[in-house]
Amino acid sequence: MGKTEKTEKTEATELRKIAKIFARGLPIEGEEWGEMVQRYLAELLAMPKLQRMYLRQAYIFASKAPSEEREDLLQEFHLTLLELKPTAERLSYTIVRQDWRDWWKRYMTRSQHTGRSLNEAVSGPDGTTCELGELLVGEAEFEYKTIERMELRELVAAMPEGILSMVKKRLSGKGLTKSERWTLDRWVNRNWQEVLV
Repeated sequence: MGKTEKTEKTEATELRKIAKIFARGLPIEGEEWGEMVQRYLAELLAMPKLQRMYLRQAYIFASKAPSEEREDLLQEFHLTLLELKPTAERLSYTIVRQDWRDWWKRYMTRSQHTGRSLNEAVSGPDGTTCELGELLVGEAEFEYKTIERMELRELVAAMPEGILSMVKKRLSGKGLTKSERWTLDRWVNRNWQEVLV
């Protein structure tokens, strides 16, 4: 086997792996999935040589990422090379390597600085388990609702008794008289900053 044949075989193997990454996100299985991989592979092989090189360089580093990040990174690195259009393989490798290092630093800062993953299962005092990310979202939502209630209480406390009775009447589904609507509108126009807080 000559050097060019070996290079072509290596390229085809890498492109097949890339086709598998693209097909992984599809809701198909079995033979249908294999056929889709073959279709992607045929499309990848039909790409211009320079673009295939960019894709292979992007794959080298995207394959080092966690599996849930690979497809996005592959596309991100490939787009970077398409924009910069380096003609030398070494230069494209260097560009992607630098992007990879920058991405990895951000990834580690974002998800690993505490030594814990957001996908990690945590147990509550009652024995229930959930992902750490879900727990954090729930805590933020609870805090937001608590702050919202406190602001609402402050707003209600700042309302004069007559205005408060009109608001309660309107919230209960009852209509306001023309005079009440006019009074309420005038109060809101004067105190709009308190109402919007």
